[in-house]
Amino acid sequence: MTVSRQVNTSGGPLNGAEFSWQTPFSFLPGAWSNFGMMANVTRVKSKIKYLTRLDNPRTPGNEELFMITNFTGLSPRANNLTVYYDDEKFSARVSRANRSSYYRGIRGNVDGHDYLVADGTTTYDMSTSYQVTPHLRISFEAQNLSNEPTRYYNDTQRQDTLLLVKSGRTFVLGASYKF
Repeated sequence: MTVSRQVNTSGGPLNGAEFSWQTPFSFLPGAWSNFGMMANVTRVKSKIKYLTRLDNPRTPGNEELFMITNFTGLSPRANNLTVYYDDEKFSARVSRANRSSYYRGIRGNVDGHDYLVADGTTTYDMSTSYQVTPHLRISFEAQNLSNEPTRYYNDTQRQDTLLLVKSGRTFVLGASYKF
């Protein structure tokens, strides 16, 4: 019989910075003034002490084995960019989102594996809408235009794939009507 339980550690420092910029291009002439842009860049450094297991609970020492590494679920680098157009009848946006690889779990060199890792991703999305009448608006959205897969793997050296999902592109056509 195997019994296991979660144990919290003392944590550690989490330092980072995010720079964000949003601007309409209202300084441009004519229809060009309806364009705009939003962008952000995030950088994070963290060092958290993770308890991976007790050495041997039957020995008097019962040493704790641990690893000091990045916070799980947090990408050290991320950035986003959106370019948009918006007027009274028509709106459109195109976006790019990038996230570096990150740890999903700490294995602590159990069975030769150090981390459970999620690959970094870059995705592209777009959306448009048009006000047909004062009451009717139609819209179209496309997500994951780059058809980016999701991949998790075990061990940073061998990169044994545990999950590979390619959900594909998603397209949505919609309409809204105000009574």
